[in-house]
Amino acid sequence: MLKTLSTIILSVACIATAYAECVVYEATSLDGAIEYSCSDNRDSRLVMPGSVRNEANQALGMPNPRDLIVKIDAGGTIIDSWVNQRGWKATGRGGGADSRAVYASSGADADALQAAIVSGAPITAWVATPDGTRFDLFLVSFAATDSSVTSQDAAPAPLTSSETDLSGFEAEMALAHLNGRTSKALLDKACVVELGAAKRDEVRARLTAQQQDASATARGRQENYDEDRAATVAELADYSSPELTAPKILARMFEDGDCRSREQAKEFYRSECQRAGGRECECKAEFFAENFVSKTRIEWGDEVQRLRTDAMSACR
Repeated sequence: MLKTLSTIILSVACIATAYAECVVYEATSLDGAIEYSCSDNRDSRLVMPGSVRNEANQALGMPNPRDLIVKIDAGGTIIDSWVNQRGWKATGRGGGADSRAVYASSGADADALQAAIVSGAPITAWVATPDGTRFDLFLVSFAATDSSVTSQDAAPAPLTSSETDLSGFEAEMALAHLNGRTSKALLDKACVVELGAAKRDEVRARLTAQQQDASATARGRQENYDEDRAATVAELADYSSPELTAPKILARMFEDGDCRSREQAKEFYRSECQRAGGRECECKAEFFAENFVSKTRIEWGDEVQRLRTDAMSACR
């Protein structure tokens, strides 16, 4: 199972080699599904869920991996790639044994992939058989970053001129939406700003009730537990709880199905698909948007990637 990385880990290579030095050594796509890793003296790779690889094998009729044509489009640069071992049996190429990965050779290919990772450009990968049958593996992007700072140190994006008139929690929600990764493109900003305070009160009441219920049923170490519970309830009462910050409320809105925008979800998918040179973009965007807005609940990362995979399968 893929790890979920909450931040991009940045570093600077310690030694100069014949290979390009990595700016970003490890990163996770914005949807949380694809892992990227770079090495200063080996091939770079993008690792996907094993379920995607299995779907590709089935869709292509269990082809001989040696015959597969594998490509990565890194922000418009086409990279000749390959798959390796187990699920896709060994192809004779190096680069590691992970059968869920597609690879970029050290040198110019790895540099191109690295540039796409850093810039936030769309990245797609696909496999095809010699007769032209193609399976799109994924279409993702990574958080654009400045190699001189970590993502934690980077200054937040400024509000637009129309948003500078907002104050209090509305302004915080507008800023959270602006820096909200997937939510930035899939949720309606006006709705998020308008409903944010009410959502915060709803979450506050829910968490307070949970604390009270937990206290009534607690067994053992009652005194220590009551002290912790009282502190938590106090933080909820004065809105100082970490669970009531704008980013946390935005995440709950996303998961609970608040403020989903069919139009924005469709445009997001269509734009990313077209920029990556994908096929059947209009169909995929329609399918993705319809399923996104109809979900009762949705989780960050895996669920969004699953909807994307479903769209690629439905419109093939």
